[in-house]
Amino acid sequence: AYFYAVKLISASIAVILLYTYPVFVLIFSRKFLGEKVTRLKVLAAVLVLIGCFLTVKGYNLPSVKLNFAGILIGLVSSLSFTFYTILSRFTLSNISEETVTFYTLGFGGAILLMLNILTGNASPILNVKFWFLILLLAIIPTVLAFTFFIFGLKNVEAGRAGVYTTSEIISALILAYAILGERLEVLQLIGALVVFFSILIIYSSR
Repeated sequence: AYFYAVKLISASIAVILLYTYPVFVLIFSRKFLGEKVTRLKVLAAVLVLIGCFLTVKGYNLPSVKLNFAGILIGLVSSLSFTFYTILSRFTLSNISEETVTFYTLGFGGAILLMLNILTGNASPILNVKFWFLILLLAIIPTVLAFTFFIFGLKNVEAGRAGVYTTSEIISALILAYAILGERLEVLQLIGALVVFFSILIIYSSR
């Protein structure tokens, strides 16, 4: 859903919509998991939204592209990750971390493959370089990332985990600067600090 949203609206807006999920996780974790929603948790979730807005340059209005379908799909991506977090936390009480990771990634990959075949988007990749890049994407930001997330979720409330995972905003900013050579604006750095501060709030409120 996120990648479809990026096609329809500005990437910055799609990212902001995706990172509304800590707010949704707080709401649904209270209803379905019985977790407490404290003022500090709400404050941290709101700060994440502000930090994300600054980090992805949401204030750069001339570059913003909007339409209803894109916004709706962006919110669907947020809700999808919300329910992934809630359901994973719920199932971890009875199922091991390895099993949850295996089935979620396995079924997710199978569904994506079928969708690509049905829509005619699946095509053979003959270039060795592309296979290498796809392998890296499959292992590092997918298998390893989701595995560590599930193992962490076993020991942390879903509401807290939702805020902790937004540290990837900071990581993305650092990598964009170090690897891609992107210039960072002052407001982007302030946004990263706001996100970091929100994580500290959640951590210190244990």
